[in-house]
Amino acid sequence: SNSQQTVFSGSWMLVATWDQVKAFPGNSANTNTFQGILITNGWRSYAVFTYKCGLLEWSGEATIGFYAEGDFYMNHPLSGVNSTQIACVNGGLWNNVVYSLKVSFSLPFLDVSTVLKLPKFLDATSGSIQTGDLGFPIGNSTQNEVYVSTNGYFSFGRPITAFEAFPFPNDFNYLVAPFWSDIDIRGGDGGEIYYQVHSRGSNSVSDELLDKVSVFISGNQQTVFSGSWMLVATWDSVKAFPGDTMNETNTFQGTLVTNGEESYAEFTYQCGLMEWSVRATIGYYADGDLYENHPLTGSPNANEIACLGNSSSQPSQWTNVVYHVSYNGSEVPKANENTTVEEEPFLSFIAGNKLATVPSVGLPRAPSSHSEPIHIPVGLPFGSTTTVVHSVVYVGTNGLFSFGSVTPTKLDPVMFPGSVEYVVAP
Repeated sequence: SNSQQTVFSGSWMLVATWDQVKAFPGNSANTNTFQGILITNGWRSYAVFTYKCGLLEWSGEATIGFYAEGDFYMNHPLSGVNSTQIACVNGGLWNNVVYSLKVSFSLPFLDVSTVLKLPKFLDATSGSIQTGDLGFPIGNSTQNEVYVSTNGYFSFGRPITAFEAFPFPNDFNYLVAPFWSDIDIRGGDGGEIYYQVHSRGSNSVSDELLDKVSVFISGNQQTVFSGSWMLVATWDSVKAFPGDTMNETNTFQGTLVTNGEESYAEFTYQCGLMEWSVRATIGYYADGDLYENHPLTGSPNANEIACLGNSSSQPSQWTNVVYHVSYNGSEVPKANENTTVEEEPFLSFIAGNKLATVPSVGLPRAPSSHSEPIHIPVGLPFGSTTTVVHSVVYVGTNGLFSFGSVTPTKLDPVMFPGSVEYVVAP
């Protein structure tokens, strides 16, 4: 977190130490010791390389960095030159190199298609949905019930049937709007509106989804957040009023999540699934001065929100909008603000088993070998797109990690990009 100026909490980590290893053919007395770490929370992934001054005795044209695919790679400035200098480059005892391997900015749709549905009427709402034992803080209040409207919004405290959208603030406070517009779901092809409540501890599926959304919120908002209650609603293939005169449909999703103290609203759109547009309202209004309108609110082309992710530096088919809708008198500190960090400025070696105990029969202490496949339960995102998530990694004796089905045995060091993708090289 300190190195990357962010707030990060990992859930899976692999540590590999190359301890007093020699250069091929191994007839020199000089040895090198260094360590590589892969760490992820299922959304963000980092590689950390650790070196100790004095413990890199032999040098060659080593490669230090990573290569995912395409133009997503990084070579350390000492790659291909006198690479042992990396151990003492800071003039101190330790040196760390940290690379962000992937930051998944996008949260896809959550599956709620088999649960509760709204009635197929104009301007309808769900029944009262209780917000759990802790309630849902929004603005300066804590609300105990919420309603889902066919017209693209959530309302707290009371059902609202308004179909004409107005920018915030307006007469309707405690309202959260993924796409407030006049929606018509009547008829067999009018679409459906699904919703589902998740409470932590109720079942494994709810816990998993709460974890997934919490990790995304934490990364997006640069904070540490763990939700305990969540409501997810999907407006699936819905039409604009009057629905019997048009063929275009819109699909979008809204999520409300809280831990009883902090609350967030998250809206999800997929490029290509927002076909019709009106002057919709996108945002939220709590109370007083706590409200926000998305820049496309009131635009005749509000459906363009679905493809905003394709204009970013890391293109995505998904667009996510996140609002911090609660207020407790102070904002959550951001990672790039002035905060006191008690940790040491450098990371030393982490103790662990020797790699020689990992390979199967025939591979221990053999040159150009690799470990057995190491499984990553949460998945490790690594690459320039949101779809590349790896579940298997190998540790190579030649100072590298490789992913997926790649098991390099005689890989000569080359500057990235090379012919082998998804490689991390301490």
